[in-house]
Amino acid sequence: MERSLINELTLSDDDQEAFVELKNISSSINKAFRVRAGQAETLKMHIEDSPYPVIVAGDFNDTPVSYTYRKVRKGLNDAFVSSGYGAGFTYRGNYPPNRIDYILYDDFLKSVYFEIIKIRYSDHYPVIANFRKNN
Repeated sequence: MERSLINELTLSDDDQEAFVELKNISSSINKAFRVRAGQAETLKMHIEDSPYPVIVAGDFNDTPVSYTYRKVRKGLNDAFVSSGYGAGFTYRGNYPPNRIDYILYDDFLKSVYFEIIKIRYSDHYPVIANFRKNN
């Protein structure tokens, strides 16, 4: 239905160029989501197989409502949720600010401090957390 509606629209040359660019961006984002989903599944297998306490820290390039975040976080705690505050934006690039950098950990630990360092080394702010062994 969407394709037939789009095909019926009479687009100027500029509109057609913008439409093609939008389709390319959409395709690129879709591909990136699929790649990250596969990476999240692989990482989750390693987390589940680990005989050691687990800390997962990094740039997920995905928001807290994404499949990637939810898949990796399942069974883990989020240091920002446990001991952070505020909006939690870790990304300050060309897209709207968002939280896409995480420190996740298992129940062996307790997060007692979390901070986003507002230093402009890149389009991401560094994140830090302090932990204590959980009783």
